[in-house]
Amino acid sequence: MIYSVKTEYGEIRVDKDAIANIVFETIQSYDGRIMLATSKGKLLYQPITLTALVNEKAYYRALDKAREKAAGAIMINVSPNGINIKIYVLTLLGINVSHIAEDLIKAIKANTKEIFGIDLNDVTIVVSGVIQQKLPGLSKEVSG
Repeated sequence: MIYSVKTEYGEIRVDKDAIANIVFETIQSYDGRIMLATSKGKLLYQPITLTALVNEKAYYRALDKAREKAAGAIMINVSPNGINIKIYVLTLLGINVSHIAEDLIKAIKANTKEIFGIDLNDVTIVVSGVIQQKLPGLSKEVSG
């Protein structure tokens, strides 16, 4: 448990996995423009494939695997000042890193506040790499 508050109806407890899930879902909302990574710049999980999107069971299996890997990589600490989150990400080439990092920080803080009523002390985004997007149809070889 990372956070606890007593109300007139009882006690509400929030653990790290619940907060990590909010971070994961927030990152997923960026449609692949920003992805979770390791501190060494390695992609943490493969984006969910088109096949998984067609097959509902495969989609949820892929999503659960990605969520499990993400929970272990999202660093959540409690300090005297509050809850701090640190995540490593990869962005696509051509994305304005400072803009998307600021936007992601605001979104994580807003989602955590909206869902749990928790104000985060600090969210740190470390861009550990930039990847080039593969555009279908642009890498064909033609000879004549």
